[in-house]
Amino acid sequence: MSVSAIHAPSLDDVVDLMHGLFALEVKPFAKTTEAIYSIAEYANKAGEVVGYIGCDLAGGCRLGAALTQVPAGRVAEAVAEGAIPESLVENLNEVFNISVNLIVPADGSRVVFKRAVHGSSDAEFASIREKLESLSKSEFCFDVARYGVCQMFVAN
Repeated sequence: MSVSAIHAPSLDDVVDLMHGLFALEVKPFAKTTEAIYSIAEYANKAGEVVGYIGCDLAGGCRLGAALTQVPAGRVAEAVAEGAIPESLVENLNEVFNISVNLIVPADGSRVVFKRAVHGSSDAEFASIREKLESLSKSEFCFDVARYGVCQMFVAN
């Protein structure tokens, strides 16, 4: 994996991106200790993986719901069920696609969203989580108005 020369985003970068994406108030929040549930993989133009973004189950449901203003009650149902529903997976994957802006190579080269895995039932989740865990990670927690606290990890 090519991991050199990727700048880690700041909390302000993350909050600003999410605010612009959702048109909702997004505020920094104290760190939480939830397990990573969804992981996005990002690659350079040669197809080499250059970074990951991960989030916890509740955060992933909230981000997916906030994108299209799905009622917050649906988030609570999904978290209680212990899995992100397909409709929110599609939205979360779009959030991950837009979040490519948080994986910034120092040389200005282009990075693209490659794929995402969601939960341990995904056959590739364990191996991708292991790769994410082996890298330097920045952790961000923020509260999205009407939806709640999201925990996000950016690793490169």
